[in-house]
Amino acid sequence: MNILFIWIGMVEPLYDWRSRCIFRAKEMYPDAKFYCVTTLKDFYGMEILDAVDIAEKMKVQGYYGDITQFIPFSDALRFWWLSKQSNTLYMDTDTWCIKPFEPQDEPGKAGIEAIWNGNDKTTFKDFLDRRKNGEIFVGYRDELDIDDLSEYFEHKPEWSKKYRKVA
Repeated sequence: MNILFIWIGMVEPLYDWRSRCIFRAKEMYPDAKFYCVTTLKDFYGMEILDAVDIAEKMKVQGYYGDITQFIPFSDALRFWWLSKQSNTLYMDTDTWCIKPFEPQDEPGKAGIEAIWNGNDKTTFKDFLDRRKNGEIFVGYRDELDIDDLSEYFEHKPEWSKKYRKVA
């Protein structure tokens, strides 16, 4: 199992509650191979994937690759990566692992903040290809009709409110 994070943010180190989410993922999946697409030189001991290089590859293939616009870039990047690498779990850095997820062949999601592709890369390429370049994907999460994994993952968990500013 591969686990992918994306961190293009300028805050280093991450907020405490995001760090807790990352450490929880590492605890729940001790045998997973962890990757992070980032501009940083280190990210929690994960294998670093250079965000600038990946943005250029995405642009060459006709996908959105403006690294200065983090949200649309990370939206496109997660689906682009899942269309290239099988058996990968993408997670936002603020997604909490409630309990271990057992990898399966079929894809699944908890919103667009935790997405498993299993052996299905086509679903993610098709989903990415339907979006306009630079478009934010959160409004389209229901169009990604795959298994629901929300019993395993929670985006911005309730307990994190005491660590972050909530309007």
